[in-house]
Amino acid sequence: MDFSVVIPVWKESKQIKNCLLYLEKISKDIAIEVIIVDGESEQTTLTALSDKEEFIFPIYKLPSAPGRGKQMNLGGKQAQGKWLVFLHADTRLPRDAFASILSLNSIDWGAFRLKIDSDKLSFRWIENMANLRSKYFQLPYGDQAFFCLRSVFLQIGMFQEYPLMEDVEFARRVKKQKLKFQLQPSVVKTSARRWQKDGIWRGTSRNIVLLLLYFLGVSPYTLKKYYS
Repeated sequence: MDFSVVIPVWKESKQIKNCLLYLEKISKDIAIEVIIVDGESEQTTLTALSDKEEFIFPIYKLPSAPGRGKQMNLGGKQAQGKWLVFLHADTRLPRDAFASILSLNSIDWGAFRLKIDSDKLSFRWIENMANLRSKYFQLPYGDQAFFCLRSVFLQIGMFQEYPLMEDVEFARRVKKQKLKFQLQPSVVKTSARRWQKDGIWRGTSRNIVLLLLYFLGVSPYTLKKYYS
């Protein structure tokens, strides 16, 4: 098995089928499995998928306690692929995502450049900042589709099961171990819905402040109180 795509979800019943159909479109001739981990108690995302629906890859549906770190760890522990790709349900990988990862030599982990699915110019600034942060500080966020060797994932102890900043903590810990990182030249396209809900500048400034506070040592459990 080349890839295990782990999708942590929370109330994504409207997104999940399109996500899977897109993965099917770009994964032909690639051996992948998809693991959907639902952190919602009602499991509405999992129940939205009929067992009668067939895809070219196997799909495993796992209920979980809430928390993206917990969900990704549960999926990663079950995964059989050489590479793990942690994907948000509203993010679309580039068409060459799997082939480009397979072509990498001596790379332990990585992510893709960010593209936000909106024509607003303000999003270009957010994309540029995210891509510069990832390139120069090896600090991609979860919506850039983290990928890593499964052996690396297990070696470093998986994600910390924080309520917030699990992706940042993972990136910092891997970097400290001097594992080789690759920011892929192609882009993932992620939905603008989160910024539209929070307000572009309000949400962005809040995220910057929370990140700075985390680097200053504030607990993710404290920071979660200010993240809505």
